[in-house]
Amino acid sequence: MRHPGALHHARFLASSIYLLKLVRLKNVLPPGLVTPTMMAGMERMAQFIALFHGPWFLQARLAAAAPRLDLQLWKDMCAYEVNIVIDQHISIKE
Repeated sequence: MRHPGALHHARFLASSIYLLKLVRLKNVLPPGLVTPTMMAGMERMAQFIALFHGPWFLQARLAAAAPRLDLQLWKDMCAYEVNIVIDQHISIKE
């Protein structure tokens, strides 16, 4: 019998898939359904899911690999943040 502990991850992934669909189909949504501020937040969350959570979730099958995956996730997120700051700095100079 399996332990129910990982169920919350599956639920979050299901919500993630719905969010990714909404962002992907934003051009066919009825006008006024989603404000530009909401869409910007949804796009940011979709980017996080696609770059970080999705790959992490798909690789997290073995409990023994969890510490390595968590550390790699943290390093990837820090590197991404540094790249965002560098990109913003370059775009300001231009």
